[in-house]
Amino acid sequence: MFIFSRNKKVVVDAYTRHEDIRTSYPIETSAKFLPEWWVKAPSSITLDGYVPSPTLKTCSGLTDLYTKGLILPLWTDIAIKVESNKSYSWRCADETSSISVHAEHQWDMFADPTKYGHLKIACEWAVSTKENIDWVLMAPYWNTTLSEPYSIPPGIVNGFYKPVPLQTQLMLDISTPTSFILTAGTPLVQIIPLTEKRIDLRRHVVSEEEFYKLTNYRKAKFIHRHKHNIKMQSETNKPKCPFTF
Repeated sequence: MFIFSRNKKVVVDAYTRHEDIRTSYPIETSAKFLPEWWVKAPSSITLDGYVPSPTLKTCSGLTDLYTKGLILPLWTDIAIKVESNKSYSWRCADETSSISVHAEHQWDMFADPTKYGHLKIACEWAVSTKENIDWVLMAPYWNTTLSEPYSIPPGIVNGFYKPVPLQTQLMLDISTPTSFILTAGTPLVQIIPLTEKRIDLRRHVVSEEEFYKLTNYRKAKFIHRHKHNIKMQSETNKPKCPFTF
């Protein structure tokens, strides 16, 4: 007889190069980032002086979301400015974080480059698991406002074959000149594992050299690099028959 238990845990190893990021801006379980407006909100209001009516405070779709996965907070202030000619620039307070852009031809089939720009924030955290589990990476919607001048596209990551940096893509609204600051500590992305198992989160500080070894691989292909690397890693890690020569 096989007994399956939902109480089993999946170990998630999270790596960073900086002790101050581990202690001051750690990746945490989603429950640690409940929105302030939600915390202050009443569970219900009274209509017509006598009829109780629930609010978002009791919405299971929202509350259950914060019982799942992890949230990555931003570890540095990032100032972003959009000019009237639709060019844009940025600066990081720590002066070490890396932000790059993808060329327009890589994404203009999705968004109009005359209205939108692209930024890629190189993440200071990489995660891995010893189980082959996909994770949904998405914006922490309830921690944002509807007027944000940017959006974060969702995606799938998998840290089974190799620790995966939680790179964050921003689609920037450049239709109107503006400037704003993403402050350190702001919930940046949420990652939710496609499993019922609970998370056992373990954070590690490693050297620059070790972080590079963990997160980088030789680029053998012009396209589908990530899938090719996963295929190579899976072939390398595949159990081999001891009687095969």
